[in-house]
Amino acid sequence: MSLLNRVSRRSFTALICLSASLVLTGCFRPMLAERSNGSSVSGDLSQIYVEVMDTRVGQVIRNDLIYDFGSNSSGSTYQLSISLDVKETGALVQPSTRVRGKTISINAVYTLTDNSTGEVVHGGTAFSRASYDSSRALFANERAELDAENRAAGVIADDIKTRISAWFAANPSS
Repeated sequence: MSLLNRVSRRSFTALICLSASLVLTGCFRPMLAERSNGSSVSGDLSQIYVEVMDTRVGQVIRNDLIYDFGSNSSGSTYQLSISLDVKETGALVQPSTRVRGKTISINAVYTLTDNSTGEVVHGGTAFSRASYDSSRALFANERAELDAENRAAGVIADDIKTRISAWFAANPSS
């Protein structure tokens, strides 16, 4: 009798889980899916002009965003402005006071402006850290620093794209 009770409890629990999952399947909507009116977040992202930045790290972020957004015409509906703060700090100090590990820190503040009204419609901050080891070889240090900056810049670009995509999903343009 106790085996029958266990089987019936398990089947009842499975039935409850199955019915709950069927009820909740209609609640999920993919962020990048096409909306019922034919528009999509991808289409909204292609209407963003990313401002030119004057640093190498800024250009890496801008290029990543242009590639992700799919377009970058100056007659776009929105304009994205990004200000960066890039710092390099020593991570590990050896007894000889020679720094062996370094960290690149990038803090970005971005604003998305509607070109027709000049109003800031969305903004936020993003940050990234990337570490690298230094050695006595000069070229190896330079290359390691550039690779760390590129990794950190890629994280910033992905973060900004995700945040703006989520904003467009919650606030669809007409």
